[in-house]
Amino acid sequence: MRRRVGLLLLAVAATAGLTALGVGDAAAQSGGVLVVGDSLEVGTGPHLRRELGSMPLTIDARKSRPSSVGLGVLREKLRPGHRVVVFDLGVNDDPSQPGALARVLQAVRRTVGDRCLVVSTLSRPPLGGVRIDGMNRAITDFVAATPDAQLFDWHDATTAEPGLLGPDGLHPGPAGYATRARLLAGVIESCLDPGAPVDEKDVVPQPRDKTPALAPAPPAAPRRRTPEEPGWLSLARRLPLRSLLTVAQSAIDRVDLASRELAGAVSARRAEPTLGGPPAGPAAR
Repeated sequence: MRRRVGLLLLAVAATAGLTALGVGDAAAQSGGVLVVGDSLEVGTGPHLRRELGSMPLTIDARKSRPSSVGLGVLREKLRPGHRVVVFDLGVNDDPSQPGALARVLQAVRRTVGDRCLVVSTLSRPPLGGVRIDGMNRAITDFVAATPDAQLFDWHDATTAEPGLLGPDGLHPGPAGYATRARLLAGVIESCLDPGAPVDEKDVVPQPRDKTPALAPAPPAAPRRRTPEEPGWLSLARRLPLRSLLTVAQSAIDRVDLASRELAGAVSARRAEPTLGGPPAGPAAR
């Protein structure tokens, strides 16, 4: 017995040791999401945590971070348990060099392997007279040519609703960050569950099928009512077999006892002899 207790304590200690070494953390990261971003993700991150609930989420965001620096952060933070990687960078890059961003994205693809990669389009005012359009073309071309890549079209969202952005035309306000997190969470969830149903507001109406509909099936014939069965029979149908056997045995015992009492009343029986005493009846002396 002592040996069994000792082995049990040893197993518990070994499990605790593995957890301390990080095995428990690796298990917790299974199915997790890694987000690498800049100041936009600094503001989006708290809302994104609420949107994703209990989903394991790692966010590494830093103000003014360019995509080339983010690539190094990604290589440092990526873990085997991460299933989705969000590379939310590029707005701090030189907009006149979209080819540099394209090369960074290719390096990101090689780093994440076959994980689902989410890349965001950019929205900001021109920098040095250069618009962001070339950068966004590099991003959309990369996503279109890359398996397992998903586009988070932040530029399209802010174009449709300019009020998402604050006065600087780059950073959202509090409501804008909340909306940004909700949209990004939807893309992340589509990575984790590609078969998830599409939101009704995103469904494109389809033309109606002109094939004539099948004739409705004829109504079923009304069921004939059966006479109501006695209450005792209805109760017996609901009782389990063991209960029915118990009730039946009890009834048999009662009938047997009643018959014995009736027989004793009609003809007197000789008294049973008492242990250790003389035999009962007329022959006793």
